[in-house]
Amino acid sequence: MECYPETGRSHQIRVHLEISALPLLGDKKYGRDLKLELSKEVLEAAASHHMLHARTIEFTPAPGVPLVKITAEPPPDFIKLIDLLDSNTKTATPT
Repeated sequence: MECYPETGRSHQIRVHLEISALPLLGDKKYGRDLKLELSKEVLEAAASHHMLHARTIEFTPAPGVPLVKITAEPPPDFIKLIDLLDSNTKTATPT
């Protein structure tokens, strides 16, 4: 999911997703029990912190100062979780 926050307010993405019934996996403050059938491995991988990562951040530090763009790859625990979720989805049986 891609999000484009406009104000930079604290918790903005997390609150909006929670209100939309799409809370972040592992978010202890704004998350909720969605009764998802996730494997123990997935739940353990997400238990350490909420799963939110900014791939790219762009901002202008001050008027007349050039745009600053910072890009970062997801951390290893995110990649592990994505792989686990992907394999979990492929092995899930429809109900």
